[in-house]
This record gives sequence, structure tokens and C-alpha cells, in this order.
Amino acid sequence: YEESEASYQAALEADPEAVYSLDNMAFLKYQQGEYAEATEWIEASIEKDTENAIAYKNRALVQQALGDLDAAKID
Repeated sequence: YEESEASYQAALEADPEAVYSLDNMAFLKYQQGEYAEATEWIEASIEKDTENAIAYKNRALVQQALGDLDAAKID
């Protein structure tokens, strides 16, 4: 995970507007069980692209992991 995180951080430094890097970082944090941090990355991605389906999918995964199935269904 450390190598992936470093790659995503480098990509974001090169292009802070790259939603795919935000999405990747969010999914990485989700996989690590760091749901609060994943949510921060997800919200940053949605803020940059409100039609980003991957970000909404990631948010639903986090909400499901937290037991909030109603919110997960909405996304």
C-alpha cells in the first residue's frame, strides 16, 4: 500500500485536479479500513467532478462498510 500511496501522492502533486488520483487514493484508504480519510478523498473528488461515478461508488462502499446501508443505496 505504501508504494501505491506514494504514487498517488506524486500524481496529485503533479496535477491536483486529477480526479482519478483522488479516486485511487480514496479506494486505497477504503481498502486499509481508514474510512474517515477515504471519505475526505471522496468528497474532494466529488467537489471537482459532481458527475464522477467512481467517487459515488467509493462513497457507497465506505458507507456500506460503516453499516449505513440506506446512504450506500442512494449513491
